[in-house]
Amino acid sequence: MIIEIYTKNNALTQTIESVKGPVPRFGELLDLQQDGGYLQGVTTVIVREVEYTLKDNELTPLIRCEPYFGEHTRSFLVKEFGWNGDS
Repeated sequence: MIIEIYTKNNALTQTIESVKGPVPRFGELLDLQQDGGYLQGVTTVIVREVEYTLKDNELTPLIRCEPYFGEHTRSFLVKEFGWNGDS
């Protein structure tokens, strides 16, 4: 799995490759404290997109995230993508 971390203005700030573990879903939070954060002390990011690439008959998840600054961020993001947040 590859995790890409973007600023709120869609600038790519960091790419973390060869990540092991379950693939997070849209709207889930990732805690990056073990890596010391990535952007001015921000350690929690929210998944805004999950995409898969196929290479040599193997699917590789690409996870795109942005900073998480509180519940209002999640609510706005899921509504922006057409989710009502109830499910």
